[in-house]
Amino acid sequence: MLRMPAIMSTLAAITGLSILLVLLSSARSDPSEGFRCGPGFLTYSVQVQQGSTGGGVRCVKFIDYQLVDGQITGVYWYGEGTLNQYIYRHLGNVYLRKDPATGATTIVSLASDIYGNGENAKFSANDLKLTPINGQDLIQETSEWPEKWILEKSGVANYTSHLGPVANCGRFFTKLTVAAGMGVRCAMRSDRGEEYPDLVWYGDQENGSHRHLGIVTGKDAREARATAVAFCSKGTCPAPPEGRLVLTGLNHCDEPFKIRVSGDWNELWTSAERLSCATR
Repeated sequence: MLRMPAIMSTLAAITGLSILLVLLSSARSDPSEGFRCGPGFLTYSVQVQQGSTGGGVRCVKFIDYQLVDGQITGVYWYGEGTLNQYIYRHLGNVYLRKDPATGATTIVSLASDIYGNGENAKFSANDLKLTPINGQDLIQETSEWPEKWILEKSGVANYTSHLGPVANCGRFFTKLTVAAGMGVRCAMRSDRGEEYPDLVWYGDQENGSHRHLGIVTGKDAREARATAVAFCSKGTCPAPPEGRLVLTGLNHCDEPFKIRVSGDWNELWTSAERLSCATR
């Protein structure tokens, strides 16, 4: 029979072990550690080229994924991080553009920096090439600043963001605000006059607690169809992770941009920029 001190010692050891296991479990599941894009994305860590310093994260959404001449198309992403002396936040896309008259396809790429919110990088690039090294697990991005994207199968990148909410978009984007001051939408510009966001936009509202990447998936003369993929924020991840939207232009020549958003959301976006008659 165990003596009382031995029993107390055994109970103390069991209690201590239980507390340790709980702490370890909490540490593994704590969503505040690292950067979690969200269940609607694939999360990639960034490895910069040799001779550079920094790192970052890419929140990637594949839509109509194809390999064309060894290059990935149908990919849309949000990225942030550091590269040498720069702190950046950007949107990017590589997709196939089809000529409606001839049916010929062209690979189109564009990545542009959002700035004015603590970022100091102010660049745009349209020479991006994404090459799979090991399927979607490892991707080589080639441009003026080449890098590798490494898939984080846990959904968490070893990266800590120091960027705050977005209130300014920078010159590569059209800034739209949500009615009643509910948030901002940064729609990436292209070299073509567009009534709707040109494929991608970044949304931020309620001081950064609700953020999303918007992707236009189709459009006609009257409206555009889009999906909005939500980011995790402050340790919580959204459910559902995506919203299906319809964007209807309420625009007239030489009047400010105005877009009605319906579908899963009900919003009105307006901009101080005006729609030029030359783009109609």
